[in-house]
Amino acid sequence: NSSGSGSTSSSSSAAPAPNGIQVFIADKTHNISTINRSFNITADDQITITLQVSTKYPGSYRIVRDGTVIAQEDNITQ
Repeated sequence: NSSGSGSTSSSSSAAPAPNGIQVFIADKTHNISTINRSFNITADDQITITLQVSTKYPGSYRIVRDGTVIAQEDNITQ
């Protein structure tokens, strides 16, 4: 019994630790050096990024997880 409750507590401590996500965007009204959104996740998730872009104001985004860039794209014009 004590080993069974030990495994229960170890499986609850094995729950995924939250990942800190920061979203940076650049477009006609946003600067890439300013955090646009910041949140925590414990599983894969999807977000929608809306940019106001044109050929004169190309957009870009960067998504950072716990200090590491995990997705980015520059020069978005449509």
